[in-house]
Amino acid sequence: MALSAAVLLASALVYTSFSAATEATSPSKLLASNASPDRTVELTGKVAAGSVKKSGDTLRFAVRDRDRPGGPQVRVVYTGVIPDPFRVGREVIVTGKLKDGTFIGMCGMLKRDNLPDPDLGYAYLPEFWGQGFAYEAAAATLQHCAQKFGLTRALGVVSEGNVGSIRVLEKLGMGFERMFTMREGEAPARLYSRAL
Repeated sequence: MALSAAVLLASALVYTSFSAATEATSPSKLLASNASPDRTVELTGKVAAGSVKKSGDTLRFAVRDRDRPGGPQVRVVYTGVIPDPFRVGREVIVTGKLKDGTFIGMCGMLKRDNLPDPDLGYAYLPEFWGQGFAYEAAAATLQHCAQKFGLTRALGVVSEGNVGSIRVLEKLGMGFERMFTMREGEAPARLYSRAL
């Protein structure tokens, strides 16, 4: 019987992580650690087969250990814009803070088919916006991806009116490149970039 834990993730197309000192951990290690409330956790693994369920703008899925398809899973509930490359078997890094046994947000890198480099994404529950979590998480995620995966350049995609996320990207040292249309018929978004 696979152990599981619930993870609740945010709204809006913006993602988040936390402490630069955080090391990514597998679902089995996270579940064995009995993580305390308010602890920042960086979870890594693969999207588990048969776990993806979409209803409106809510996506439910589970993250499993990379090398243990039938092993422990951490359940995730994500509300917001679903990234194009999301699919079963895809490697993910979800970073967030546990609040009463629930993630308050996440941060990670996505490699979209229509962009030359991975882009940073983060999301938080609205009641945690404006508290510095996005910057802290994003900085840790960029550092982790540069050190662990050799990433040399990162992008950021943000809606024109999302002033808070624009500030986060600029504080991270990203510069505006150009307006970018993610999908035909959608409003253009701002594309930012930074060498790592």
